[in-house]
Amino acid sequence: MKRILLSSLFAAAMMYTAPVFADLEVPGETNPVLSENSIVLNEAKLSVIKRIDQGTVTLKVLGVDGKEMWASLPLGEQEKLFIIDGAASPLSVKDLTGDGVPEIITAAMTGPETSALYVFKYDAAGKKFVGMNFKYEKEQLSRDFMVSDMYQKNGEDIVFMPENQIRALGKIFNEDAGPTAGFYFFKLTGDEFVCSEITPVPTDAPADAQSEDAGATASATTETPAPSATESPATGN
Repeated sequence: MKRILLSSLFAAAMMYTAPVFADLEVPGETNPVLSENSIVLNEAKLSVIKRIDQGTVTLKVLGVDGKEMWASLPLGEQEKLFIIDGAASPLSVKDLTGDGVPEIITAAMTGPETSALYVFKYDAAGKKFVGMNFKYEKEQLSRDFMVSDMYQKNGEDIVFMPENQIRALGKIFNEDAGPTAGFYFFKLTGDEFVCSEITPVPTDAPADAQSEDAGATASATTETPAPSATESPATGN
């Protein structure tokens, strides 16, 4: 009798509380929009939508008429935060290159601990956005996204720093030892971000520390590869 009474009370509680949660939408279920922003091009204010459909994150830019003018190819599988202007953000619009035309900045999870950062620059000739390259000169590697493979939920594994520098938390692989935590620094040079320095995370600081003094530690050895990443599709159409 006691079990029946408890079951009845639980069912009644659910009936009364269901309307309270009826209007709450979880991104990727009834509401595919993860975040929104806007960008001004040629004095026209356009909408930037970050969404997830069937486990795939993409960006869409809508014109003043509400029609889609550009869409990215798949960026990842889940939402991801990064730090810009001292705050965590999933989607930002900012003129990084100083040419008067803002870039679209976003990130997405590409695996359990791996995420990718994307910076999209407007191509006026093609009337579309293209991913800016991240270059590892030593490894002769260039790709239109940046990888962090040490996930921090608060976004501090990817940090935009002063003077157009980006710091990513990642694994440094050594031949004689296992991987260690390291900071990968990228400096905006022209229209691409170049990996300028790789340093171990100071042992007396947490992995997600934002101290700019981290860049003063010794650089990694020449055998240090770029952070590992799974293949990612192109980022524009």
